[in-house]
Amino acid sequence: MLTLQLVACGGGGGASDTATVNNNIDQNQSAAILTISWEAPPYRQDGSVLDVSEIMGYRVYTGLTADNLDQTFWINDANQTNLDITQLLAQSFYIAMVVVDIYGVESDLSAVQAVDLSEATFAN
Repeated sequence: MLTLQLVACGGGGGASDTATVNNNIDQNQSAAILTISWEAPPYRQDGSVLDVSEIMGYRVYTGLTADNLDQTFWINDANQTNLDITQLLAQSFYIAMVVVDIYGVESDLSAVQAVDLSEATFAN
């Protein structure tokens, strides 16, 4: 299991969230399932309180390089704080996320984190 520190918040806000990443690779298919989970940020970047009812959802970005996060996953539920990403054939890639508030305002992109699937556990 890998733990990533992702920073995200709604409405231009800022909060630190820990995302836990579990990797499982099927040895026959060499494809990974990556599960990430996080906590909804309690504050915006300006320090004001961000209630979960003010969060529209989360956008998770992945890519093969840190400067090209070209795959996007939209979570349209403020209470859903996990995501399974499947069909990961690359051994390493990068991931980051934003929070989107009910007004459509996105937080700053979290710190981009490298994920190394060579540390993954194999499914039986």
